[in-house]
Formats: sequence, C-alpha cells, structure tokens
Amino acid sequence: MRLIEGLERLELSKIASYPFLPEASKYVSELGISPDDLVYRTEFAHARSRGAERVLDALEGNVFEEGGKIPILDHAKESRLVTELLSYPFSRMIISVINDPYLTRRFAVAEAKIAHRRLQREPPSFTVYLGSDLGLDLDLENDDRIRIHFLDYIRVSSILRGIEWKLVNQRIRKGWVILNFKDYLRVLQEFIRLKNEDGLPAKVSRGLKAGIEAYLPQIREKLAVRTAQFEHEIAVVDPEKFPPCIRAMIRDISAGVNISHSARFTLTTFLLNIGLSEEDVIKIYRSSPDFDESKTRYQVKHIASKEYTPPSCSTIKTYGNCTATCPQPSHPLTIYKKALERGA
Repeated sequence: MRLIEGLERLELSKIASYPFLPEASKYVSELGISPDDLVYRTEFAHARSRGAERVLDALEGNVFEEGGKIPILDHAKESRLVTELLSYPFSRMIISVINDPYLTRRFAVAEAKIAHRRLQREPPSFTVYLGSDLGLDLDLENDDRIRIHFLDYIRVSSILRGIEWKLVNQRIRKGWVILNFKDYLRVLQEFIRLKNEDGLPAKVSRGLKAGIEAYLPQIREKLAVRTAQFEHEIAVVDPEKFPPCIRAMIRDISAGVNISHSARFTLTTFLLNIGLSEEDVIKIYRSSPDFDESKTRYQVKHIASKEYTPPSCSTIKTYGNCTATCPQPSHPLTIYKKALERGA
C-alpha cells in the first residue's frame, strides 16, 4: 500500500475508508490533482461516477439498511482506492452545486454511518487516533473504555438529546467522560457527521459547475420525488392545530434533521392517537436522513400494538423536546383537542 511520509503513515486503504480525515486532502494534494483535473480529466471519470453514486446512495438510503451498501476497501487495489478517495471531494462538489439542506444533511448522515460501520471492525486504538485527528481531546483507557474531555462530549450530547446522553447521566472523572466502546463510537459518529457537513455548501466556480452539471439530473430528479412525497404525506394531517413541540418535530423531519429517539416516540404516539394509520406515520419518517424502513416499521408497529399515549408536557420538557411556547402546557393531546374545539 502507498503510504504518506510524515503523516502518521496511514495506509491508503484507511485514507480512502475515512476520506474526511485531514490526511485525505493532504494525500490528494500530494498527487497534484486540482479541482479542475477532478472535474474534467478523462482518467478521473470513474471517480466522478462514484461520487455521484455516493450522493444517490445517501439520498435513496442504501447505506442505512443493515447489510447495506458499504464498500470494503481493506484489500482493494491502489487504483480502486484512489478512485474511492477522489469520489468523496467530487460528491461534496455535487452537494454544493445542488445546495439543498435536506440533501446536505442526508449525505452527512450517510457518510457518518458508513464510517461508523467500518469503525466497528477497527481496533479501539485506531478509533481513538481517528477521533484525535478530528480534533477531539480523548484517550484510550483500555479496549472497552475511552475517556473524552467533557467539553467535547457536550458538543454532541446536545445533538443526541436522549436523556441517557445527558452529561449528568455519564461517569465523569476529573473532567473526563468515561464511555464504553459502543457509546464512544456513537458519539464519534456524530462528530464525523458534523465534519462531513462542515463547509457545505462550498463555493464552486462557474467553470467547475459546467462540468459537474452532467452528473446532476438523476440526483435532482430523485430529490424532487422525495420532496414531493413528503409534501403529500404531511398533507394528511393539519400541523397548524398541533402543539408547538409536535410542529417543531415535523418541521425538523421535513428539513432533513434527525430527531432524537424520545422525540420520535412522542411524535409517533401523538400521530397514532389522533387517528393516523401506521403506514401514514411511516411515510412521514421517510424524509429523515437516517430513515431505515425495517427499523421504522418495527418501532411504529410496536408502539401501535402497545397503545401508548404521548408523554406529558413535563416529560417532553425533561427530554429536551419542549419548545416552551405553550400558554398552558399539560399534555399534547389536550392541547390538540382544545385547538380543534376552538377551530384554531
């Protein structure tokens, strides 16, 4: 394998597997490949096609399902590794030219999920190296314990939002949050997602856009279909009568934002209790960047079978899902019922 001198000597297979690392851009720079080369030179046509495929895979959710489309690069030929590596900056060019918030978020989530599944096969020492390369202050205590500085942990615990991720529920020692390997990888996944989303959309010159346009029609078409699907699916309800927290959850989903597990439970139980079918609820979740058909279907059916009711407003607030704009908070169903009675 080709190695980079003076850059911790990461193998090319690692750089291609984790193309968001600083070593990746340095490697491309060492190859002397400019953005114009990547967009127009014939020898990089496969990298451009693969870059477009990455975006389509993210849009269609091919990487979200278990057993989904995750290329294994450990023993790939150097030519394929270079193609895979170069496809990443080209995919970011595509995302930048289209400049759609939903597509950007879905791409960032997909790339983070790919990295997460690859990292599950890596030794803990490498995952700590990767986290350090992303600028995290952390250290390996043993093969199943990683400590991360509480300031870095806070940056993503607020994104994860589930009560189990709150700092008060973590083991803390002298300013360090102690995580088991599984939880650390989940935290690391969020940092990778932020890294992939960082800098998007980037400025793309008019000259580069002309070459990139050839790869956009299919992506734009599928993006338009997904947008139209969501608009049709959300039309089966009247969000204006919903409590503010429920409306916020729906807005987040429509914008391609991943909502927390507690928010999903609240939204699902609310929608089922006001009369939506399981299929209608599943359709609404299709716009989530990390939508997984089988998992979503299982969770919705399970909640429906148990006939759960939504949590109270106080519980919603505890989980960090309250917008704090209800005049008399009590329970989402009560707020909805009163809105219907008022004809609001």
